[in-house]
Formats: sequence, structure tokens, C-alpha cells
Amino acid sequence: MNSDLTVNSDGLELDFDPTPKADDGVGESPTAADGRIAGLAVLGPVEYDKVRQQEAQTLGIRVSTLDGEVAKLRSNGNDADIQGKALFLKDPEPWPDPVDGDALLVELVAFYGASLTLPPGAELVLPLWTLFAHAHDAFQVSPNLAFTSPVPGCGKSWSLVLLGAVTPRPLPSANVTTAAVYRTIEKYGGPTFLLDEADTYIKDRDELRGVLNSGWLRPQAYIVRCDGDDHEPRLFSTWGPKAIASIGKLPSTLSDRCLEIPMDKQTPAEEKARQGRKASLEGLRAFEPLRRKCWRWAQDHREALRKAPRPGMPPGIANRRADNCRPLLAIADAIGGEWTFLARGALLELFGIAGGHEQEIKLQLLTDISVIFRTAGAEALPTKDLLAQLVEIEDSPWGEWGKSGKPLSAHGLAQLLKGFRIYHTKVRIGRETPWSYERKSFEEAFARYLSTPTPLELEQVEHANENAALAAFRIWNRGRQCSRSKNAENPVKMRLVPDVPVQNPGPGEEGGRSPRQGP
Repeated sequence: MNSDLTVNSDGLELDFDPTPKADDGVGESPTAADGRIAGLAVLGPVEYDKVRQQEAQTLGIRVSTLDGEVAKLRSNGNDADIQGKALFLKDPEPWPDPVDGDALLVELVAFYGASLTLPPGAELVLPLWTLFAHAHDAFQVSPNLAFTSPVPGCGKSWSLVLLGAVTPRPLPSANVTTAAVYRTIEKYGGPTFLLDEADTYIKDRDELRGVLNSGWLRPQAYIVRCDGDDHEPRLFSTWGPKAIASIGKLPSTLSDRCLEIPMDKQTPAEEKARQGRKASLEGLRAFEPLRRKCWRWAQDHREALRKAPRPGMPPGIANRRADNCRPLLAIADAIGGEWTFLARGALLELFGIAGGHEQEIKLQLLTDISVIFRTAGAEALPTKDLLAQLVEIEDSPWGEWGKSGKPLSAHGLAQLLKGFRIYHTKVRIGRETPWSYERKSFEEAFARYLSTPTPLELEQVEHANENAALAAFRIWNRGRQCSRSKNAENPVKMRLVPDVPVQNPGPGEEGGRSPRQGP
């Protein structure tokens, strides 16, 4: 091994020359090989990553073997007086061939669906977030993924284990300090943190929450610390994908920066349905090709994702929640096809007005009223007519409102709209002057609280105001649920997911096929 300082083809200054000499190569002696590996062990993570494939070929060994030997030397050489094991995080090996995004999402949906009982919407949000972790540097906002549950034993930890099998540079931890977060991210360029048991160490630690919060927006994803003997101010990055599991809700400032997946215990029927399909800890290594495919897809599409226009957002998802959802929609739009509609429907189901969250009920009301006004093309609607149309909306709470379970009343409607400073008034309609709501009184609330799609965005979500995206997702999800039943009848081939039957076809589903099924 040549010990002179050289510059390789990547412009890296090394303490040895990695270029094979005439007497080097796969046949070099064990002593020479050991010296070569020792030289690699002193490189930083970025420098080593750029030469590891070339060096493995020179030594005549697999890259994974070289990685292991380098890790051993780093641990033994640098950490002799330090407890614990040295971290060695590396990027996945890219899949050798270009990866079809449509097929990749199908594979990810099947991977998670075989092992987890997820709420509606999460079975697509989880695969999209996985691809987001691989393409993380293409975005300016980094939504955390949060698994929460009311009690233990709901699958949160197992969800993190599955994420660790297919995300890049996974770093699982059941406890972490503030310094460990920013120092690890700074050193390794943003691993995928998988933080379990968060309810035991995050809620009462303001400094740790502040560091996690700072990693949400890329321009602000830094903290300043004084470091070294001279206490020199240094800038540390906090930018990287993070998934968190917690019993109970996360603190509000952290939850606001998360895509939250509420988890529940499996029913006996759900547990039985997954027998034989659920991945085992020993079997997770078999999914390394899936991780490599995700990495290759992200590498090939990172620049396109970086330059993509803001994705159209369906009404009912606005403000910071919309910011959290946009990276996932950008990925769905890049893959194209029906995923653009299914992704929006999944996000509505899980995070938007369709999720039925108490804090979203007023936004749901505004959205439903905006649809009614748009459909009617009227400048004013009598209160009784507006209420009648609200009650008729399928899957809405207005038909059975409050503890009484009766339809929403004029008084109840007035109370819900009062906070937006929207009041009914008497309006002349023909010969009558009924109490009515005027469209103009809603305009400020619509502008402030609802996403207003541009013509391009409307095209992207295919009449999102009519909830086509949500309907498409529910048709798809219903088919997937039916496919898990042993008694499912009339199996058909869907383009997105194989062997998915559609039971009880409704309007527009001729021959047992949904409008979105392929041949």
C-alpha cells in the first residue's frame, strides 16, 4: 500500500493510494489486504462510501464483507475506552435496474398489510412515507411519522421494526438524549431515527422536543452548540427522517409536525387472518431487495421531486397539516396513475375531514358547505335547504348530530359557524324572505381554512371537491379488505393490487368491478 497522500477520481484526499499497483489485486497477501482495510477505516463515512465498491473489487471480496471488516477496525481502534458499540450507517446498495414506481408501491402495501392492522388510510400513507425517507433530501419539509395508541400491545414497536427493514440507514432506539440526536445526524448525514417508547422520555424534556421540532423545516433544521476545548460555537444539523412510537398523544408542538397513525389492538379475527402471512424477525432480511428498490427509485427521481410543483391538496387538509402531506403527494404524483387519487383519499381518510377527528368537525362543515354552494351555483341558500343538503351527505355526521342522534338543527349550525363570524340573515328569494346563509359571508373562512385548488390542482385530484379521491380510496380499500376473507367471492384482478374482489357492486361498478379497476 502506498502511504503517500493522493487524490482519487472523486477528488478525495486519502492517506493511502487505493489504485491497484502491478503487484496488487485480488491476489494480494493478507498483510497487504489488512493494511488496505486499515486505511479505509480511518476515512469518514462520506469518503468511505465513495470508494467502498472500488476497494471491494480490488480486494476481491463482497462490499458487505468489506463494510464489516471496516466496522470492526473502527470499533476496536477508536473505541477501546468507550462502552457500547460504534455506529456504522451506510446507504443501501441501489437495485441494479430502474424500478417501476407503481409496482414498488404495490409491493410496499403488501409488505405492511401482511403484518399490521392499520386504520383506513395508513396502509398507503406508510408506504409513501417509506419512499419519502429514501428521497428525504428532495424536500423542504420533513413530517415525522408517529404511531400512537391508548394502551400497550397495539403494534407500534412492530411497526418501527418493519420500517427498519425497508428504510435507509435505520437507527432504532428506545431512548435517546438531545445531544445524541443532533450529533448523530451531523456525523452520519441523517439516519432514519426509529424512536420507540417515546412516552417515557419525550414529554417532560423540553430541550429534546425543541431539537426534534427544529428538524421539520429544512432552512431551520439547525441548532448551535459550543464545542471543543475552546467552546467554539458550532452549527449542528437536525434534518433527517424520524418515526416515533408513543402510548398516548405526543406533545402538541411535536404532534403538529407529525403524520399520526393511531394504532389499536388486533381483534382475534384480524390476528387469525394474518397467521402465516406476518413477517418474522428472522425473515426481515429477505426484504433487503425491497429496501434497495426504494433507494434506487428515490435516486432516479430525486431531482424530479425537488423541482416538482406543489401538489394539489384536497379540501379539508390545510395549513401545517397540508405541509406535512405534500411530500407524500409529490411522490404519489411522480408515480402517477391512480396513486394520485388514492393517495389523496388516504390522506383525507386518515388526517382530513373524513377522519372524524373532533378538532376537524368545523373544517368538515366548511368544506361540505363549500361543495353545496358550488354545486347549487347560488349566492344564498335558505337555512332549511342548507341543512337538508348537509344531512344528505353520505358518511357525514350531520344526519345524527350530537348526543340526541337527531339531524343537525338550525341552532346547532349557527353555533358551529359562530366561531367563524358567519351568521344567517333574511334574504329575499322570490316572494319570500327566509332566514338564509349568503355565500359571501363564507368567503373569508373558505380562504383562511380551506385549500382552494387551482385549475391544475383540480385536474390533479379529479374533482376533489366532490370527494372523488376519497371515494376511489374507499373502493380500493374495501376490495383489499374483502381479499383477506376466506369467504370472499367473485375475485377479480385489480391493476393496483392482485386478487382483490369487490363485493356488492354499487352504481357504476358493473360486473362487480369498480370504476377504477383495470382489465
